[in-house]
Amino acid sequence: MYLAIIYILVECSPKEGGFIEILTNNKPIQFYALALAIFILMVGIMIIFAFLPEYEIRLQTTKLSLSIAVSAYVIARVILQTPMGILSDRYGRKKLILYGLFINIPVVLGLGYVNSVEELIILRALQGICMASVETPIMALAVDLSEEKSVSSKVSFITSSQAAGTAFGPLIGGLLGGYVTFTLPFYACAIMTTVSMIIVIRLVPETNSKLNFCTAS
Repeated sequence: MYLAIIYILVECSPKEGGFIEILTNNKPIQFYALALAIFILMVGIMIIFAFLPEYEIRLQTTKLSLSIAVSAYVIARVILQTPMGILSDRYGRKKLILYGLFINIPVVLGLGYVNSVEELIILRALQGICMASVETPIMALAVDLSEEKSVSSKVSFITSSQAAGTAFGPLIGGLLGGYVTFTLPFYACAIMTTVSMIIVIRLVPETNSKLNFCTAS
């Protein structure tokens, strides 16, 4: 169902011309959109580090089990990173990015309601899949959109945003979860991911003209 909804959103995005086309021809805006997307995704992935002691109590589990949950994200990401890159070459970078962002919305919400460590491990593995679906295509898209002389600076801007998300995730989780409620940070991440997904839909073009689903038929 989620994939069907995101497919409809993508296929119904604006045609060429008008204000949106003017915006998408402005490369800095496109890079800000990509940077925002990967920053928010990383915040949602790293946010659980602020809650590991809470998970240990809530799920009545061990530190070893929580370590497996943390590692599940990395394992899934490493395994699928290259295949996702191949898929982005074949089916389009933007489409894969949107799939990853959209699937991460219910996943990050689910992190606030897990009832067992097994559920936590599954959700973390799904986050690894989402990250693999977003990271490689975003880097490739940044290269595609960059002029030859500015490729390094544009890609480094994206990677810096990713690193910032890694740093701010636990901090945001600790601030919101520690002083408000346990589930609020996960709702905040889901909402921010939704916003970033819409921004990518509206402002970022598909760089493969054969796969560009934003052009007129």
